[in-house]
Amino acid sequence: MVLSPAHHRHLNALGCFSVVTFSNLQFDSDEAGTEHVCGKLIAPLMASAIHARLYPSATFHKGSIKKAPIFIPRRGYLEFNLAEECVKGFEDFWGAGAKDGEYRRGTIVVVQPRTVPLATLLSSGMEVGVMSSRYQILKGSSAAAVKYAEQHARKAERLFVFSASNGARHVEIYPPKNQVAAEFLLALASGARPFT
Repeated sequence: MVLSPAHHRHLNALGCFSVVTFSNLQFDSDEAGTEHVCGKLIAPLMASAIHARLYPSATFHKGSIKKAPIFIPRRGYLEFNLAEECVKGFEDFWGAGAKDGEYRRGTIVVVQPRTVPLATLLSSGMEVGVMSSRYQILKGSSAAAVKYAEQHARKAERLFVFSASNGARHVEIYPPKNQVAAEFLLALASGARPFT
């Protein structure tokens, strides 16, 4: 695929691209889709993560997982304890999106070294595209999480932002600023389909 100059400019201005990890056409339920994504994308992502954090929603404190050993409380967010198993057994947490107008989990940001090939994380069945605006991203994610991702996209790192609204179904990928278009094309080359 060749990007038009306008598409190239939009990608660079936005600083990220989107991945829809599964659709209802692929799986009988959100639970089945989340379990698949946890095995194919989230577990290897967390295994190679430099650090990860959760910006909890206002209703997140109602759940008992906040006290799980996978979290280290920090001011304004919860840091994942990467020495612990953070995926297996926590699939419901990763899949928790909006329900009855409330975000049940919050926004997750995972920082990964860019030395890990993007193609090892993405697969056919996933869809790759670009949101129309930053506003559209902020509708489903914590402003603090998005700001952190935008400010910390460095030369050797890429950041994955799992929205509060869509659980494991949707992730924004923030590559280093000068690599957004190149990483977008790598994501498409992994076998993922483009979405519009």
